[in-house]
Amino acid sequence: MIETEQKGKMNVIGDWDMSEKIYEALTHFASELIPQSTSETIYHYTSIDGLLGIVQNKLWLSNSEFLNDSAELIYTSDLFSQLFRDTVLVPDKEQISIPPGSSMKDILWHQQLEIFALSLTENSDSITLWNNYANYEGYNLGFKRAELIECLRNYAIQNGFLLFYGKIIYDLEQQKKLLTRLIERYISNKTDIENISDFLAGVINHVDLSVQLNLYSLFFKHPSFSPEEEYRIVLIKSNHSFDVSFRHRLGIIIPYIEVGIDQIPITEINIGPKNNIDIAKLGVERFLSHSGHTNVKIHKSAVPLRY
Repeated sequence: MIETEQKGKMNVIGDWDMSEKIYEALTHFASELIPQSTSETIYHYTSIDGLLGIVQNKLWLSNSEFLNDSAELIYTSDLFSQLFRDTVLVPDKEQISIPPGSSMKDILWHQQLEIFALSLTENSDSITLWNNYANYEGYNLGFKRAELIECLRNYAIQNGFLLFYGKIIYDLEQQKKLLTRLIERYISNKTDIENISDFLAGVINHVDLSVQLNLYSLFFKHPSFSPEEEYRIVLIKSNHSFDVSFRHRLGIIIPYIEVGIDQIPITEINIGPKNNIDIAKLGVERFLSHSGHTNVKIHKSAVPLRY
C-alpha cells in the first residue's frame, strides 16, 4: 500500500506491486498537482436511474476513455506537444505533434491500465450541469466529501486500486506551467533530442514523466468546460482482475465499474428544474426511507426556466 500525506493537496493510495520509480512519480504527482476542495459537500448530477442506484449504495465509475469530453485526453497530449515544440529548439518543428486520435495512454504508457472516473462538483444548482447530465429533469445528490473519499479509500485498498481525487484544472496558464516543468526537468541533461520520435522514445522509458503526463491528462480539461466546476475521483488498476459492467448513454455503450458501499453518505437530493411533478419529492422521500437513508434534505432547483 502507498499513501501520501494530505497537506491540503491531492492524495493517492492503493495496494500495488510497483517499482520504486513509479512509486516516486505517483507520490510526487499527488503532492504537487492541485489544492483539495474545502467544501463539505460535493454533488453528482444524474438521471432517475442513477439516483436509484446511488440510493441503493452503488456508485458507477465510467471508463476514462468514455468521459463526457471525449477529446480531453487528446487535449493534454496536444498541449504537451505544443509546449515541447516551443521549449526545445529542433530542426523539424513542424513534425512535433502526436498523431490525431491517439490518447496519452496509447502513446506514452507502456503498462496495461484500467482507469475509471466519477465526476462531481461543488455547485449544487448549476444550469450547465442540469443540462449536460440530467436533461434539466434529473437529480443531483449531495455527499459528505470527506466521508465519500474515505469510503472509496477503503474500496481502493481492499480491491487493489490506486485512488486519486481533486478539482479539474481548467486554467490554461496553470496547465502550461505544470507541463513545462515536466519538460524542462526531462530535457535538462539531454542535448541529443532532434525530433519528436526521439523524444517519445525517451519518454516511454522515463517512467516519472510518462506516469505524470497520463495523470495530468485525467485532471486537465479545456477552459471552455470550466462552468462545470468538476471535482473528479479516479480509480486506477494495472490488471483486469475485476468485474466491468456496461451501460448506455446517448446511443453509446460505456464500460463502468460498480462500487458497492455499505452506506453512501448522502446529505441532500436536489430535483431538476423541469421536474414539476408534485409527487416527485414524495417519491424520493419514500425511496430514501425504504433504503435506510435518514436526515437527507430534499430541495427543488431554483434555476428559472421559461419552458
